[in-house]
Amino acid sequence: MFGMLTLVSGAVTIKGDSARALTQQRAVARGIGYVPREREVEGMTVVERMTLSQMGRYSTAGVLRVGQERALACDWIGWLSIKAYCELADCGNPQKVVLAKWRSGGSDIMLLDHPTRGLDIRAEEHFYEMIRDM
Repeated sequence: MFGMLTLVSGAVTIKGDSARALTQQRAVARGIGYVPREREVEGMTVVERMTLSQMGRYSTAGVLRVGQERALACDWIGWLSIKAYCELADCGNPQKVVLAKWRSGGSDIMLLDHPTRGLDIRAEEHFYEMIRDM
């Protein structure tokens, strides 16, 4: 579905269009987001991780429009109750940041691979509630 494996048989249709030879770039262009099992990205801020899938929207000729990038991230940080200062897995922040990355980029199909892995029960319940709201 996200272009990581080649379709051997059957058919995949996304919004009425055939998606037989899907690459990761084509999947993103068709509005598919992928939340992997491992979500940690070292050396990046919450804002950078959140807008990574849509850098074309926040840069011109290689120069970032940091104010616009931060404004979008602040909206999602508030909406998903992300603790920008807390990177601990039990806060659910890595999962929330990845969800925000794809949803803010316009993805309306989300592939979730163990989305609550490593969360405590309270954070897990909150996370599923957010997914249902989306």
